[in-house]
Amino acid sequence: MSYLYALIAISLLLPVSLLAADSSDVAATAIEEAVKIADSAAVVDTVETGPRFAVSMGRIVNNNKKLQDTLDVVVESFGNEFAGFVLKFGIDSRFLDILEILPGEIIDSCNWELFRPVRTSNEDRPELPAVIWKVTALAKWATGASVPLCYGLERPASLMRLVVSRAHVVQVPDTTVSIFFFWEDCRDNVLSGERGDILLISREVLDFYPVDLLTSRDIFPTRFGTPRQCVNPKYPNAPVRAINFHNGGVEFRLEMGDSLIGGTDNVDIDNTQNSND
Repeated sequence: MSYLYALIAISLLLPVSLLAADSSDVAATAIEEAVKIADSAAVVDTVETGPRFAVSMGRIVNNNKKLQDTLDVVVESFGNEFAGFVLKFGIDSRFLDILEILPGEIIDSCNWELFRPVRTSNEDRPELPAVIWKVTALAKWATGASVPLCYGLERPASLMRLVVSRAHVVQVPDTTVSIFFFWEDCRDNVLSGERGDILLISREVLDFYPVDLLTSRDIFPTRFGTPRQCVNPKYPNAPVRAINFHNGGVEFRLEMGDSLIGGTDNVDIDNTQNSND
């Protein structure tokens, strides 16, 4: 079992940061166990050399006819392979909900073993988004399991498909709702290299629609990427800042003469690379 598989397996059980240096005795123990499993892994250079991956939340326009729709979370790997991910994202608006999350093209086409979407609780924590989901996926879960068909595709491809709904709201005005990546600890929003010896974290986070949720850039919870406290360059296999995250969401738009519950069919717009150029 590689470093990444050990790390994610432990992270499913422990509610503590495993990547931050000296965060707790429990975290230190977990890291020691991961290192024992990956004692042959190479040391990773933490110097930023440009984005190796772009992970983009899809964008759609909803003209208030459909109560439900779908949008994709897409990865562009620029020729690099990866073997797993943990992604967390949220919505902080009463107009939109995420009903379920389905496996994307990479999970299905490459026959990955693990895909686990979980809606997380934000009870009694007003600093968190109204809706939070966490998705964990691994190409190979157990030692001796069948080898996946691939670790990605040589083009932008979907990691997952979100089923979103406005059915709980009778009327939605002209507005935008951002679906944005969100960090509560060092394990959120990471990818693994194909061999499992490199853990990739955020390099840059770009918004397309405005986000009203106020968070710090340097402490959890945050929507601005992995804080510096999560990286200890002296530690073998230190995380590498190599992912550009592009937030997306839904634009609600009324056509001229339409009522709030009328309109035309939803129009899908660029779902593969959501830059705010």
